[in-house]
Amino acid sequence: MLQSHKNNKMEVVKNVEEGVTVETTVQTYVDLLSAMYNVQDLPGLKFAQKVADNIGTLEASLKPLHDELQPSEEFDVFAARVRAEAGNDAEKRKALEDEYPELVAERHAQLEKGQEMLLTPLKLTLRKFHTNELPNDITARQLKALKSVIN
Repeated sequence: MLQSHKNNKMEVVKNVEEGVTVETTVQTYVDLLSAMYNVQDLPGLKFAQKVADNIGTLEASLKPLHDELQPSEEFDVFAARVRAEAGNDAEKRKALEDEYPELVAERHAQLEKGQEMLLTPLKLTLRKFHTNELPNDITARQLKALKSVIN
């Protein structure tokens, strides 16, 4: 099985007995992790084991992104203040942000780095699903989201 697409699409590099090694962007893995979370409550022992293994692999591999995107405690306090004092009022939010330009600039830089990280290539080996292991009540949307790891 070899899929090759440009622009943030997956390229399956090689198949192995229990897994598939895929090189794609971090963003695609974030999306795949979300898809795994969405099916983790479906029935089936083999299916559940593979979903759990894949979630573990994806969470561990995406930890640097998660850590990068965590706001500082100082920013969390500031964000809570903005929510409490300004709510959805854009002018009040801007005024509060103007009081702490360095803190806001740090957060913007952090988010920009996170955006860059999402475009970074990453190669992982994930456990593939055989069609006979898929739960009967899996939806077309869920199948489509897991397509890259279904054999």
